Amino acid sequence: FCCMIPAKIVTCEPSVSSDTLSSCQHLLAHVSMQSFVWVVGCLAFLGNILVIIQNCCIGNSAKKVHVLLINNLAMSDFLMSIYLFIIAFANSTYSSQEQYGLQSENWLRNPLCVISCILVTTSSLVSVFLMLIISADRFIVIVYLLKAKKLSISATRVITCITWLVCFLFALIPALLSINQPGELRLYTYNSICMPSNYENPSYRIWMITYIASTIFAWIITFSLYIAMFISFRKTRKAARKSANKENKVLALRLSIILLTNLISWVPYYAVNNFGFVTSKGVNVITLQFIGIFALPINSALNPFLYTITSKAVIKRLFIHPVTCLAGLCSKPKNRNRSSRIGLCSSRVFVINSNGNAIDVN
Repeated sequence: FCCMIPAKIVTCEPSVSSDTLSSCQHLLAHVSMQSFVWVVGCLAFLGNILVIIQNCCIGNSAKKVHVLLINNLAMSDFLMSIYLFIIAFANSTYSSQEQYGLQSENWLRNPLCVISCILVTTSSLVSVFLMLIISADRFIVIVYLLKAKKLSISATRVITCITWLVCFLFALIPALLSINQPGELRLYTYNSICMPSNYENPSYRIWMITYIASTIFAWIITFSLYIAMFISFRKTRKAARKSANKENKVLALRLSIILLTNLISWVPYYAVNNFGFVTSKGVNVITLQFIGIFALPINSALNPFLYTITSKAVIKRLFIHPVTCLAGLCSKPKNRNRSSRIGLCSSRVFVINSNGNAIDVN
């Protein structure tokens, strides 16, 4: 990304291993990238904190399985916001004198860059596998409503803890091996945003393929479960079952919106990788980095707002109630005040004696 040479050299060709996200002056070359990282980071940070607080403070909702899973999903998105903040602060620090090119290797060997690599990998992996767990939970509840045993809170906690541990270790080991190593031996090579992208090193190439293949496999299972759920919806005919399963169906539809937005953010990442695998040109690492900084993080900022917008109360307030009122079907609130009902009756007063007879005292 930068040629720093003596004056007697007349031509210079930048290293093909370096990325164009950065320039000689800045870690993030363009002001739009710098603004994007700050805005998305703040939205993801505040939004996911509010989701966690809201779910933990509303009555017994924290004891529900799907709420526990949503909280974990919000936590994984929260980690993405921390990653974005680290990149934003690094850009401010190393670009303050507009000489990032001279300090680029200092940043790439900085422990914060290694931590950033761990955070972005853990966050992306956990979010994908949590969507799989959420889909499996909804599948059991809806398709096998009366036959299968539902996931308990304790079982869900064990599953989520194992998911976090496996994903964290998967991200931690190669990141630790990258400490104080030259670019060719780092998981993130010369990538200034510290995102995994090393396809040249055979060991890291296997890791990258495993990373991508595992998430694709998880998405395939997730969508298979949702397709099975929607087929089950169409086959449901009995009124009793419809009534009992209505809330679960609404929740499944709500979560399917969140799932779809998650997948959309991953599609460009998969497209670039798969195109590189099936062609002789290899994976375009530069394009991959742009997708990594723009596509994957924005999903972490959108998710908390999707949790709110797709909630039953908000849908009823914003869509169902206005449409009902426009159709003239708004129901007036019932007056349950006893005194108001008495006021509609006769003004005559009666006293009930010991024999149960009413005596007019007017």
